[in-house]
Amino acid sequence: MFRSLIAAFSMFSRIPVPKIRGDGETRYMMCFFPLVGVVLGGVIWCAFLALNRLGGFHRFFTAAILSVLPLLITGGIHMDGWMDTHDAIHSWKGREERLAILKDPHVGAFAVISAIGYMLLTVAGFTEVTAGTIGVVAFSYVFSRVLSALSVVTFPKASPRGSAKAMEDGAARSVRGILLAELLLVSVLLVVLFQYTGIAALVMGLAVFWYYYRMSMRRFGGITGDLAGYFLCLCELMILLTAVTAGRLWP
Repeated sequence: MFRSLIAAFSMFSRIPVPKIRGDGETRYMMCFFPLVGVVLGGVIWCAFLALNRLGGFHRFFTAAILSVLPLLITGGIHMDGWMDTHDAIHSWKGREERLAILKDPHVGAFAVISAIGYMLLTVAGFTEVTAGTIGVVAFSYVFSRVLSALSVVTFPKASPRGSAKAMEDGAARSVRGILLAELLLVSVLLVVLFQYTGIAALVMGLAVFWYYYRMSMRRFGGITGDLAGYFLCLCELMILLTAVTAGRLWP
């Protein structure tokens, strides 16, 4: 279990962790993937409170800092999936060509455009975040990772040799049940702690999860590691925008 914990932080973040050796370190890695979101959400929440307490900062400055922190902590691994997926989708080519684009290390025009649009919307969303909605945003980093991990061990895979398939094959049988328990826990906490805003975020996250499954099956024949990263980014963005909107409706 300790090896799996270290492997999760080593693979999905830039947080310094001890190096591990030996087999079996990924058996429960996906169970600990949401803990990366716990750290990330905690950092975002604390940074928001600290910048507000210091005072004197423009809202745009705070929003820009909060938008960049996830990229610094994760190393942009999920943004890479977001960009590759947009390149593949907007190529308007066949399924095999789209899968090849996902593997292509080159960056296309649509990848750049999608990254710029994502960051603009993220900064705009964080500009509107308040003390009453920052908690929901922080929880989104956990919620999105639970769903992303669940998709990796559950959804059909587009390639039998991709990273998503390798993670599924290396996972223990009990991982799916543990992730479902984590999903239930996070969902209950969202509703209990944040009432209507939490419910709105929960519904939006599940709606994006459904869209991710349908889109992946229709356009790619299954999911890949890049598509899982794409979903994670989209889920966090949509919950951010949902939280600030719901926060105005139910302050």
